[in-house]
Amino acid sequence: DVIAYVGGIVDVLNEFDVKLNTETLNAILNFYAKHDYTMKARVLLESMESEGIADVVSYNTVMNALSTNLSSKRTGKKDNSRDALYLLDQIEEKAASSSAIQPDKFTYTPVIKTISKSMSIDKAQQAKDILDRMIKMGCKPDVVAFTAVLNACANTSAV
Repeated sequence: DVIAYVGGIVDVLNEFDVKLNTETLNAILNFYAKHDYTMKARVLLESMESEGIADVVSYNTVMNALSTNLSSKRTGKKDNSRDALYLLDQIEEKAASSSAIQPDKFTYTPVIKTISKSMSIDKAQQAKDILDRMIKMGCKPDVVAFTAVLNACANTSAV
């Protein structure tokens, strides 16, 4: 079991008094995200937040996991857009109160991708709204972000 494997690595690190820092925990988040353990990634992110060691990479990793098709297979969820929007709201709140965490294009684009795959009838407007938020926060959208918005528009009947 891959989770037991990761747990074993963490046990070894603890045995040698290796402190788990943000970079190490982000690597574990990335492992969870790539292996379809989105809920474990969310729990780890919450733990990192409570310890004050989550950074923009931590959030982006979980948001990217929510935007992939893999994340819905294990949980049975077909729409992760609420979770992605919740995390985006959290990081924008943190950015407003501190310059330590600032969202970037890798924060917003997965949210737009998640919305474009959602079941929402107004996903085109939601995707455009996120693009506007992205620009308002000073992030320059790239072709991937624009393509995600276009996909949201193409995948809705209410354009």
